[in-house]
Amino acid sequence: MLVTTKSIAQPVTVPDNTYGPGGTRTTTTSTDAQGNVTTTIEYHNGFQPPKLKEKIEITKIHGGDSTVTRTYYDEFMAGQGKDSSRTIRYNANGDIIMDELIRFGPDGDTPASGTKWDKQPDGRWFEYRYNPKTGKFERVRSRPRRIRENGVGGYLACDSARFEWGFGHSTLASFNNNNNEWYLLGFQVHINYNVSNRLAIIGDLSGHFKKLESIEPVNLTSSFFLGGLLLRLHDLNSPHSLLPAVRLLAGINHNRTKYSPGDPSTNTSTATSAAFGSGLVLDYRLKERLLLYLMADCLLANSNDEWNTNLRFGLGLKFRAGCK
Repeated sequence: MLVTTKSIAQPVTVPDNTYGPGGTRTTTTSTDAQGNVTTTIEYHNGFQPPKLKEKIEITKIHGGDSTVTRTYYDEFMAGQGKDSSRTIRYNANGDIIMDELIRFGPDGDTPASGTKWDKQPDGRWFEYRYNPKTGKFERVRSRPRRIRENGVGGYLACDSARFEWGFGHSTLASFNNNNNEWYLLGFQVHINYNVSNRLAIIGDLSGHFKKLESIEPVNLTSSFFLGGLLLRLHDLNSPHSLLPAVRLLAGINHNRTKYSPGDPSTNTSTATSAAFGSGLVLDYRLKERLLLYLMADCLLANSNDEWNTNLRFGLGLKFRAGCK
């Protein structure tokens, strides 16, 4: 949600039928015993009976500060439950001094997750995350909050990482239709571009190596160059420590067989084939932008018109960066 100091003075800039034909808007104003003036705007859809979709509460606090709370409702939920809300607090100069986002659980009333930034008198920003076990916002860290201008005169908090980089160890178990199997060790590098808090575009590279001691020593190399999608089961900003996700992958598999140097029959053969598959990844949050990941993929590669099955396992570190 974006709210600027200008929109506090003129908070309603959308038509009455925001939520379809027959939608309505109601506005009420009240003053409490402390002199705080609250203006409440409610938007209902055109259902019969009408269902509440959105509520905006603008409070001018006695002394100069102002708060704007925007709450969205799920009209299909029994009891007209809340979906999410965001509260921004401004000082008398119009500067943001608090930014709080809450997402509600299935009952539409109990918070399930949330993030809050609170500016201290010395200019530092304290970050808090909602803990559903304690029902409270708990402080995460203290550092300058990165903000970016949204292009229309307001500012939004940098609450989510734009990129994720991962690097670690990888083990490949490869099986073909001739009942041959190889186990290769290597590395894996991947990058995620977060399109949303639950969806990311993946770039994945891994290399695996093995030396076979037979009549002629042979060096095997198997590399995967993949892209795809990552679907998170939890929100990117979820307070949970364990963050599972599903990966859908497609790309190419490049294999190389090199016989031992020094032998008259020394040669190298290569093969490149299409590959696709899926997998699971489990992230464990060490710090806000540092995670430990455990990954398992099942990859099919077409070599000489035969599909080979490859099981790939990875363990490493993942770093979050950027501002979304």
